[in-house]
Amino acid sequence: MSSNTGNACFFLLCVSAPGFLALNAYQLVSGASSSHAFAQLGALVGAILFIWSFATVRQYPKRAVCGILTFVLVIWLMVVLPAYIEWQRRNGRPSTHSLFIEACRETVTT
Repeated sequence: MSSNTGNACFFLLCVSAPGFLALNAYQLVSGASSSHAFAQLGALVGAILFIWSFATVRQYPKRAVCGILTFVLVIWLMVVLPAYIEWQRRNGRPSTHSLFIEACRETVTT
């Protein structure tokens, strides 16, 4: 694999892993059932990114550091963000998404 292709694939992994988990968090807030699929996909891409980062740490140290930092972000999105959303639900605090939908409904009905 050429260096440019490897960099493009690595960049794609660095963007897609947190992207899938951000979609997971959005789906959790909106209550959709597809959130687990996004979480599993984000975890899989994050694991591939982690393995690739450690496998190429000697050849591409800057890229490996970027991959490991992205993996830390992936872990945060997998653990902390869903727990925070669940904590908001249990304490009866409305999410920003539900407040936005409620404001839109009020605008339409008036």
